[in-house]
Amino acid sequence: MKMKRLTAIILMLALVLTFTACGKDYSDSPYVGSWTGTEAEYSGMTLSVAELFNGFDLTLNPNGKATVTTDGETRSGKWEPTDNGVMLDGEMELIASGDYLTYETDGVTIKFEKQ
Repeated sequence: MKMKRLTAIILMLALVLTFTACGKDYSDSPYVGSWTGTEAEYSGMTLSVAELFNGFDLTLNPNGKATVTTDGETRSGKWEPTDNGVMLDGEMELIASGDYLTYETDGVTIKFEKQ
């Protein structure tokens, strides 16, 4: 009886470890790394992001996790590569354009440069 119970526990542990090890791996993605907001454009005017925010940074980790820091406040989420760039939490799309990622919202386009 003890042997059956031990075998069942080992089998359950193996299954749990198998499922938890199946995380995302984007380590080969060109988007993995730290990105900093450098420019913001609105109605034909271009401003430094530093003039608008006290920092606007994005970190994309190889495991699919992301952090966004704006004005010293950090939020965590998930990201995944798309055909056009990157999607954050299924709602914030950043478009790849040359060496930059751009995010557009309410007529404002923010350009992120990889560090």
